[in-house]
Amino acid sequence: MTSFSAISHVNLEDLTAWVARRAMAEKSMILPFAEFSEVLADLLNVHYQSRSRLITAGLVTPAVAMAAEKAQVELVEQTGDSPFAGDVNSVLEAVTTPHDLIYVANPNRITGANFSLADLEQLARAVPSGLLIVDEYYFDSYQISGLISKTKSCDFYDFSWF
Repeated sequence: MTSFSAISHVNLEDLTAWVARRAMAEKSMILPFAEFSEVLADLLNVHYQSRSRLITAGLVTPAVAMAAEKAQVELVEQTGDSPFAGDVNSVLEAVTTPHDLIYVANPNRITGANFSLADLEQLARAVPSGLLIVDEYYFDSYQISGLISKTKSCDFYDFSWF
């Protein structure tokens, strides 16, 4: 499998156009697929710095745990008082360096817990040299997207397309 860091946007556009021509379909009908744990592991490798940890806001799926293990990044799972409610303070308490990486499934794939846009912005400000990853796989159910946030405090990746 090709690494996330090895695929440029131009290469993906060319590949999508080629598949569309071969399938005799519109380019907009072709949706590239990537294995979530592979992409997340590559993303963690690209942004990992010494002593960084991956702090999760809530319970994680096995794919997230496998990605952290593959990237050799320490995983810290923060659930707060209840796994069924987003607890931004417990995540903020776990941040120990500005280089930490925060993963938020919004809403959480296991419990349905969610975070507001203000919470996401607060998490982004907590890791100014790190990374905030927002997994919006169930965006259709929640209807709030971190993409509309004006946060520029840290790198921000949205996984709603997985």
